[in-house]
Amino acid sequence: MKIGVIGGTGSHGGGLALRWAIAGENVAIGSRSLDKAIKAVNKYQDIVKVSSGKAIKLEGRENPDAAKDCDVVVLSVPYTSQVQMLHEIQPFMNPETILIDVSVPLEWKNGQPTPVAIPEGSCAERAASVLKDSDIIVIGAFKTIGAYSLRDVLIDLKGDVFLCGEDEDAKETVAQLVKKIKKLRPLDAGPLSSSRASELMVPLLINLNKRYKSKQAYIKVLNI
Repeated sequence: MKIGVIGGTGSHGGGLALRWAIAGENVAIGSRSLDKAIKAVNKYQDIVKVSSGKAIKLEGRENPDAAKDCDVVVLSVPYTSQVQMLHEIQPFMNPETILIDVSVPLEWKNGQPTPVAIPEGSCAERAASVLKDSDIIVIGAFKTIGAYSLRDVLIDLKGDVFLCGEDEDAKETVAQLVKKIKKLRPLDAGPLSSSRASELMVPLLINLNKRYKSKQAYIKVLNI
């Protein structure tokens, strides 16, 4: 599977790219700067060689180029850049590409993460609104998995990943990508509107990490 990670030099997108590359997927890391993308690839290669001694398939590209000819494109950018970035990459994406939106609408006020209300209800729904005239399928996922834990490849992740969207086949594809990351479990959380709840969990997790001096708080659903 070919995966393009837009914003792949950031902590969250970079962590996902790194984990999937370790699992054997073909991953392109996107950035506004080609030089920055290539430097990130070299850094990630070094991380994997130290931890496992093996090479991985990663390439660095500018964001629009990273979205080309992919089965799945991951959008991992600040919510304030989400709409602009979607307009930039949409012309380069194949029809029926699956877009995984991991953006979260929050701001920092007085050192505290604060949810931001957006008209569409969630970043995932906003992505679908921007792409409504295309055949691109939007799935909201990976909202509640912390960037720190993703980037540290020695950590076994144990949380649940909520998959939100209307297309069942696309959710199954994303579920298989979740399973590529050791010990993560995909859960079908229903329609795209369910992303509103998962996005609101992120400030809660950040506050829990701060309160208990951790970087690895997860959401885990019991009895399922």
